[in-house]
This record gives sequence, C-alpha cells and structure tokens, in this order.
Amino acid sequence: MAKAAKTEETKKVKTATEISAELAAMMSATASPVVPEENEFHKKTASKATSNLTLSMGMMAFKVKVFKGTDEVRFSFNNLHKDCNTRLKMQDMYCPTCEKSVPKADQVKGYEYEKGKFVLVTEEEIKSANVMSEEQLTITEFVPAGSVDPIYFADTCFVGLENGGEQQFALLRDGMTNQNVYAVGRYSQRGHENTVILRPYGRGIVMHHIFFEYEVREFAGWDKIPAAADQKFVAVAGQLIDAMTTAFEPAKKFDRALVATKRMLEAKVSGTPLTIEPKVAAAVQTIDLMSALQASLQDAKVKKAAAGN
Repeated sequence: MAKAAKTEETKKVKTATEISAELAAMMSATASPVVPEENEFHKKTASKATSNLTLSMGMMAFKVKVFKGTDEVRFSFNNLHKDCNTRLKMQDMYCPTCEKSVPKADQVKGYEYEKGKFVLVTEEEIKSANVMSEEQLTITEFVPAGSVDPIYFADTCFVGLENGGEQQFALLRDGMTNQNVYAVGRYSQRGHENTVILRPYGRGIVMHHIFFEYEVREFAGWDKIPAAADQKFVAVAGQLIDAMTTAFEPAKKFDRALVATKRMLEAKVSGTPLTIEPKVAAAVQTIDLMSALQASLQDAKVKKAAAGN
C-alpha cells in the first residue's frame, strides 16, 4: 500500500521543463494561428454627430457635438429558406389578436402594470417626465482621475465643437489634465437622464455614459472565492506578474475568431475548398500550483527576453 502511494507521489513530480511544455501545449490547444493582414479591418471615422448639446460648467457654457466613438466589428448571418436560399422576413409589428401587421399610424404606447393589463401613454406625457432640457449637458462635479470603476463605463463618445467655444473647450480639457480629474455631468435624451464622465483624450475630450449603481448586477458567487491568496504563493505570483508586465499596445490586439471567420467567408464566396481542423481540447492542469507558477515565471522571462523587453 505504501509502495503504491509512493509511486503515485512520484508521478506527480515534474521538472520545470516538463511543466513549461505542458503549459505551452495547453496554450496552443486554444490559440488560433490567424493574424489580420495590414488594413484588413478599417476603422470608421466619427463624422456624424449623435447629439448636439450645450455644455455648461458653472457660468461657462458652449455648444458641443457628441460622436459615437467605438464600434463592434461582427459578421451577421441571415436565416434563409433551405429549399430556395431566400432570406426569411420577420413579421413587422404583428398583432396576434387581429392576426395582421399594424401600420405605424395605428400604433400606440402602453405600460404593462400587471400581466396583460396596460395603461396607454402619449409621447407628450412621456416627454413631460423629463426633468431637464434635452439640449443641456451640465457638469455637476469633478472626481479624481481613475476613481470611477470601469464596470460603470457603458460606451465611449467623442466630444466635438460647434462653431465657437474653442477657448472654453480647451480650458475644460487642460483644467482636467492639470488637476488630474474627470468631470461628471448629466443630460436627458429620449426620456432618460444620462450620467456621463468627461475626460481629456489627446487634444480633445471623450465622454463615457455610465451605468447607475442599481443597473450593475450583484454577484452570487463571492462566497466561493477566497478573501486572500495563500501567502506562500504571493511572492512568486508577483514575480510572474512583473515578468509579464509590458506597455499596452491596442494595435496588436485583435479578435482571432473574427479574422478566421472573415477568411472562411472569403473562401466560401470564392469557392475555395475549406479544411475544417478539429479543435484540440485544453488539457486539465494536474500539476501543483507552486510548480505551475515557477514554470510560468521561467517561460515569461524567456518570452520577455526574446521580445527584447
């Protein structure tokens, strides 16, 4: 029995080289070899304003335009009829009671206050609930830069100028830069009041819509996570983090699945035969934590040296 236990223990002992190879195999099992070619995906230009606002800070006010600052690049697929490859149409505002589509002129808005019971509201009644002008963006306070948890950031927009206001715009930007703060503002749009963060960005200003506290979900799994890591691993983990720390270069980050999908679709359109390679499942890590940390540290140091960092 003791001999069997000793044999089992021997099986668990691996050299750093073996562990590094195992980790590399796990990484290659999930990695994609595709990389985007130069200019394969083009950035869009923020040229059409989504809002025209008057930005006010104390007694200072000037006209600004808000432009959408980010885009998700995705491929969309349509549902087709298998027999004829015709694109299927979705029913447009179909009424199941009358069994017909309802034109816009016959549509009204309603709020379901109980299951199946609605109260009708008009556009004027909805607009009357707005507590401030839809053209006014008011700065209410400033907060230390970086003090807003990124979980609250919903999107990114560029803030551009209307005619005039150049000095006011530059004063706000430079003032935030010099004081190392972000501006907190609010404005109404389409029946909702938005809270936003304004911050310097190069020569300009960007605006982030943020979620309200009650819009961020609670998480039920905290009790399964240790309050602190075992201290015997912390020092080695710190060395690993240091070895993997480098400057963030967003231009080098890309969606490998998006690139692979693009190549697959181009091949389909051109009639090029496709070879579908089976995915290799990542191996379950069975090595002990300290050995994994030390092997990872060794591997990170080698990669950093090879990259010249």
